[in-house]
Amino acid sequence: MGYSVSTKNDHVYVKFHGVLDGLDIVRLTKDPDFINDFRRLQKVVHDASTVDSVSITSDQLREITVLSSIESNFTESLVGIVIPNSEEGFERVQLIKDGIRNKQWTILAARNYEEALEMLQQTNID
Repeated sequence: MGYSVSTKNDHVYVKFHGVLDGLDIVRLTKDPDFINDFRRLQKVVHDASTVDSVSITSDQLREITVLSSIESNFTESLVGIVIPNSEEGFERVQLIKDGIRNKQWTILAARNYEEALEMLQQTNID
């Protein structure tokens, strides 16, 4: 359980550790180190590739989608890339993507950090 946040030149990088659960996501949204740079840079990579497991229920997934939709009122444009730890994780990313109504938010899934960086370079924010 837990995460670390680092700010790169053009994006925020979040590395999740241990067991990833819904509470980690809520904590992250309240973390000033994360949210301020997230809003300023409008690009984020959430890396869950090495977590031990993911313990997020379907209700929590819906709540995360709602939180993301609310945040889209404050952060008009975003490129968000998630690096899941399993095929089921790719399905979760698609559910979040489908649930966010702001068309200026691009949510993608990558296999690894290198692929995420390539996606960031290819995706422009207007």
